[in-house]
Amino acid sequence: QPTKFDVFCVGMTGIRVLFPSLTTGGQSNEWPGGNFQRFAEMTLPMYKYDLKAWMKDMAERSDVGRLSQECAEGMEADNVALIQLLQKLIQKALFNARPTVPVALKQLGPEWAQRAQAEKKRTKQLQEQRKRETARQRAAEAKREEQEQQERARAEQEEATRRKKAETEAEKASKAEESRLRSILAAGADLFGKKRGATPRDSDIANVVPETWKEQKEYLRSNKLVFKQGEMVVSFRSDGSRRFGKIMLVNGDGTYDVLVE
Repeated sequence: QPTKFDVFCVGMTGIRVLFPSLTTGGQSNEWPGGNFQRFAEMTLPMYKYDLKAWMKDMAERSDVGRLSQECAEGMEADNVALIQLLQKLIQKALFNARPTVPVALKQLGPEWAQRAQAEKKRTKQLQEQRKRETARQRAAEAKREEQEQQERARAEQEEATRRKKAETEAEKASKAEESRLRSILAAGADLFGKKRGATPRDSDIANVVPETWKEQKEYLRSNKLVFKQGEMVVSFRSDGSRRFGKIMLVNGDGTYDVLVE
C-alpha cells in the first residue's frame, strides 16, 4: 500500500504546521536538519510515536520556549480530533494502524471529503484538458506536415514539368537547327558539288576533300547535325587534312564510327 507512506508524510507535515517551533533552529553536525530532524528521528521513536504523550510532556515543561504553549494549545478540545488523526497517520505499524487516504478524509469530516472530491474532479478535468490540447497540437502538427508534403510534391511536379518542357523545346530547337542546316546543304550549296563535281561515292572514301570545297557551302560542320548509317561525310583528321568518310555505325550517344581508310 504505497499511499500509506504518503499518509505518513502528510502527518509529519501537519505536525510542522501545528508546532512551528520544531522547524527553526537546532542545526548541528549531528542534526543538519535542525530541531525537526531530531524530533522525527530521535524524539518520536523515543516516545514510540505517541504524539499525545510527547505533547503532554512538552506542555508541562518550562525550558522549551514557545513549543510548550504550542503543545498546550494543541491539546485543547477543538483540536482533539485533529491530534487523534495525526497520531494515526504517523503510527510506526504501517499496515495495521495508519489509515488510508479515504479513511483519513472521512475522519476529518464531510467538509474535507468534499474538498478532496472537488480537487480530484478538478485534477481529472485538467488532465482531460491537457489531453485535448495535446491531441489538438498533434492534429495541427500532422496537418501542417501534410500541407508541407503537398507543397513539396507540388513544387517537385512543377519543376519536373518545367524541365520536361525545357527538354522538349531544346529538342525541337535542335531538330529545327538540323533541318535548317540540311536545307542549306540541299538547296543552296549543291551538296557534294552537283555543280562543282560528282557526288562522293564509296570509291571516294579516304580521298582528300578538294580545296574548292568550302565550309558553309559544300558542307557544314555543326554538333547539331545528326547522321544516318551509310551517309557520306567530310572527316577532319588529326593531321589537319579533310577526307571523305562514310558513317558505318550510329552509336546513339552523339558519336559515330566513320570509315575513312
